[in-house]
Amino acid sequence: MQEEFGNDNVSLRSAFDIYKQFNNESRIIQSQDYGPEYEPGHTTVTSRRCWTIDYIWYDSNTTTVKSLLKIPEEEELRNENINWYEGKDIQEDLQKTGIPNSVWGSDHVPIVAIFELK
Repeated sequence: MQEEFGNDNVSLRSAFDIYKQFNNESRIIQSQDYGPEYEPGHTTVTSRRCWTIDYIWYDSNTTTVKSLLKIPEEEELRNENINWYEGKDIQEDLQKTGIPNSVWGSDHVPIVAIFELK
């Protein structure tokens, strides 16, 4: 496989470039369209950023995406459970910070793709 990366026959794509076309309930890709506009809106949500910065690359000539892990909505990631802290002066700031927080232990959400070899 390592020799393949210098080969023109390799077509590297992001596994999540179909994310907005993928129906997590039915496990069906709703369209064959793909590209950056179909990536999730975020894989990290902090006080400084809300971007997609994590990717899983694969060769679309030899592999097909069969399933993708659903990424939590931004609001869910920013919804800090502040019951552990009684300080009223920072409660509003805690709710705006995003991840990591008391629910999500990293500033990146997990991304998972299941593939099938062609």
